[in-house]
Amino acid sequence: RAYPGGALVYLSPLRSLANEFFRRCQQSKLELAVLAPMTRKELAELNFGVRASPFILILTFEIFSGPVVQKLLNRSDVIFILDEFHLVYHWGFSFRPKLLEVFFDLSSGHGLIIGLTATFDQRLWQEWKNTAVHAFERVELLDFGNHCFRYPPTRITVFPAIALGKKILAGALFFKLFFKKNQRCLIFCRYREEVFERTRLLKKMGFHVLGMVGGQANDFQQSLEHSLSEGRHGPQIIIATSALGHGVNLPPIQNIFITYAVEDYDIWFQMVGRGGRDGRGFTVYSMTPPRSKEKANIRDKLGGIWFTWISSLLLKWRMIPHRTVSACKEKLKVWFFLRSHTKTGTSS
Repeated sequence: RAYPGGALVYLSPLRSLANEFFRRCQQSKLELAVLAPMTRKELAELNFGVRASPFILILTFEIFSGPVVQKLLNRSDVIFILDEFHLVYHWGFSFRPKLLEVFFDLSSGHGLIIGLTATFDQRLWQEWKNTAVHAFERVELLDFGNHCFRYPPTRITVFPAIALGKKILAGALFFKLFFKKNQRCLIFCRYREEVFERTRLLKKMGFHVLGMVGGQANDFQQSLEHSLSEGRHGPQIIIATSALGHGVNLPPIQNIFITYAVEDYDIWFQMVGRGGRDGRGFTVYSMTPPRSKEKANIRDKLGGIWFTWISSLLLKWRMIPHRTVSACKEKLKVWFFLRSHTKTGTSS
């Protein structure tokens, strides 16, 4: 109403989020046009006049370019919504420079910009304030989450980011896979190749597995819906990179495994937030999560030393030749570490 004849442009860093927003707009039966071009060519074929009727335009950052975009930037009756705004910082300075490029293009336009995020830590807030002092007067940042889980995990088990910690975490993973087959596990890997390799191996072992990496959100969503159709339980195991931490709707997850040390707490928080969507309890098994220096304490350091010493003693049990005894003690080892290295809090 405040912008008669104006437009709302929704920009997402992930195609899965854009598709989900488009579906929700269709279900809401809005009394205005909802457009969602999939490619730059489709975007270039659109024609917006200054006095055109209101519309919603749904895009990803990658296709936000061309003459049509320039027309939108020159209009003062357009509101730009940037979803998952924290990814502009986390990804824009590394492998997705297009995010920063689009953000700076928007800041030079005439429309209002609103950034949406649920995971904007104090470091990014301070960085944003320092940046906004010099520019970006028309940018409003809305933080809806403030690092609070809607349904927090019932338990977070943390393993030190060392070789031995990774082995014990792998032991906990296989314990869940073989002895808790009714529980669905979500496994996060650092690299795409690791996702492919784990998916191939677990399928070969007879597990129902789905894998996803960046750029495969649509195919993964279709495979997931097909797997859940007709009242079936769906995949027992889902393996993905951090791209699955946003956007894609998942079935109930009982166990989340983060197999590497995540550098940014926001990304780690998004991964953990994939569980508990149905309100039920879930468990997180993670390498040491990112922590601010002021929160590091002597207890954590002593805990890591104690973990390494006890682990070294337990690993000596592998020298027992009897297979049955060795197998029992391996299970006991996993149980021991799960019980003794459990943290019930969710703070970093």
